[in-house]
Amino acid sequence: MYCKLQSKQVAITHMSGLKGSMVKPCCSFSNGKDVNWDNKLQNINSFNEALNTNQWKDLRDKTAPDNCNYCVEGEKQSNNSHSLRLFWNDIIDDDEVQLEIMHISVDSLCNMSCLSCSPVQSSSWNKKKNIKELAENGFNFKHNNELSSYVENFKRVAENTDYSKLKILKIGGGEPFYSDNVYWFIKHLESKVNLNNIDLWINTNASIIPKDNMWQLIKKFKSIHLDMSIDAVGEYHEYVRYGSKWSDVLSFIDFAKNNKEDNIFLRAHIVYSILNFNLYTNVLDFFVENDIEFTCTILQYPKYLSVLNVPRKYRLFHLIKKYNKMGKINSYLQCDIHYEVNGTLKKYLEIMEKENHNKLEDYNPDLKKIIEEYNL
Repeated sequence: MYCKLQSKQVAITHMSGLKGSMVKPCCSFSNGKDVNWDNKLQNINSFNEALNTNQWKDLRDKTAPDNCNYCVEGEKQSNNSHSLRLFWNDIIDDDEVQLEIMHISVDSLCNMSCLSCSPVQSSSWNKKKNIKELAENGFNFKHNNELSSYVENFKRVAENTDYSKLKILKIGGGEPFYSDNVYWFIKHLESKVNLNNIDLWINTNASIIPKDNMWQLIKKFKSIHLDMSIDAVGEYHEYVRYGSKWSDVLSFIDFAKNNKEDNIFLRAHIVYSILNFNLYTNVLDFFVENDIEFTCTILQYPKYLSVLNVPRKYRLFHLIKKYNKMGKINSYLQCDIHYEVNGTLKKYLEIMEKENHNKLEDYNPDLKKIIEEYNL
């Protein structure tokens, strides 16, 4: 289970509550028995230092540690076609230990509270009144009270970091175009290195057109990849990504197209889950009709949002045959795994709909019937 990211990338994409915010090799890396990960942001002085801790060195000596189960399981379930590890191993030239890739969340400021998200990643989610009720019903949710201390520690570590070898910067959120802290970080980076030597990837919910000062700043990068997170279209998008307006997404797309240059790329990142598996082709149709490149990721966690909750015999009716390069999704649908269900998704949506004042049957009645029939 050789992975070059363990030598090149630091990822800090979650403000993980009382356990502290972990600096990791990738966003899918988890704590495990093989390597007891404890590289907390507050305990390091620079992101370069993180790559050379004893735990990081120990990880590079392991073969397929359970910390990497996201890729291990993904490769098993889709015959090696669903793997971040294989993707990055093809791109990275060598395994010399140096900071070449960063995947960061500068903060969790966000204007949405998506059903697949949590208070850890979204400040809007963190304001919801139903977090206690969710926790009482067995869902792993709690208020995030560490945003200010996280940002303080992030800035301290960022100021001490050597970026001279940095090639790729990936920024998530929260929502990057909603945050002044993201602008601060890019300005700081500009003071240290030539932005024209770095490829920038920004993951955005496509609801906020960047301010002019931000737009002029990011245009200085070698390339700019605007990666839109969109999992549904029309009014159903507003249900799945609560707080959004579909009209704002259309405005963002118009802005990106009107400001297109040779080094600016617009693409969509679509997460395949139980929330959209029966309408997924509609999402693909939209991007094809609008000449927008797209990539697909299969949601594995939380498990109650995985399509593997749906019985296999029913999943097979939703194989995607209209478009090529859907092999990883179709392989996933055809796998023999079927999670034991006990009404978890049904309870989750019941609590969320009471808070959000909406109903699934108004947007996706077929999914509502599936949930009821199989007590998902």
